[in-house]
Amino acid sequence: MHGNFPLFTFLQGTHESIDLVTAALLLTGQLAPSGLFIVPAGINLSLSGPVLGGVLNQGITPTARATLRAIEVLSAVLLVGEALTTVGLYITAQRASIVLGGPILETPKSKTNIPGVSKKTLDAYQQLLLKGVGKTWRFT
Repeated sequence: MHGNFPLFTFLQGTHESIDLVTAALLLTGQLAPSGLFIVPAGINLSLSGPVLGGVLNQGITPTARATLRAIEVLSAVLLVGEALTTVGLYITAQRASIVLGGPILETPKSKTNIPGVSKKTLDAYQQLLLKGVGKTWRFT
């Protein structure tokens, strides 16, 4: 068996864990939307807050606060449901931002990948790994 498969499983689990931690930080008020990146492929949502060295955007009016909170909750739900995923970290001189993207924002879903290992090989590994579990799913 190819030596990269445990690495792939570790990387995929780490990526999914980052999504879940980001959702938890959104729901606990440690992260809030801080901006949008318009890219050729679509839109990415930027999140920042005290945990990343930034300020927590709270909104000036009650409507703005409610709108930001709704975006936070919706983003957390979409992260857990895998409709959004972490794309990366954007670092500036004063703060860092977690960047989200996904099909719902018209950006391609980021995929866990090991250069040099084909999707066919990864699919075969997945089937072997889940054979005893009795369910099938695909690496995305």
